[in-house]
Amino acid sequence: MKQDPITEEELWRSVAVYFISFLIVGTLDYEGYISIGGFETFVWAFVLTAIHFTLMVRYKKKEQLTDNSISSIIDPFASAKKA
Repeated sequence: MKQDPITEEELWRSVAVYFISFLIVGTLDYEGYISIGGFETFVWAFVLTAIHFTLMVRYKKKEQLTDNSISSIIDPFASAKKA
């Protein structure tokens, strides 16, 4: 089964997003802004990561962004000027 390169790239990027989401949710819980248990921290981090993954894959497929550079995502017109 061959995967789409955009999906595969975002899947690997989701590992870092999950770690950052876990730190953010954990910090919010520790500081008292939200009140959740230990296991729910993992679940909420996963939910945030899944949302990020879905939105990024849809956006990249819609805009047909196959370039891996962050500049093509931030300023798509700059990459069009180079071509």
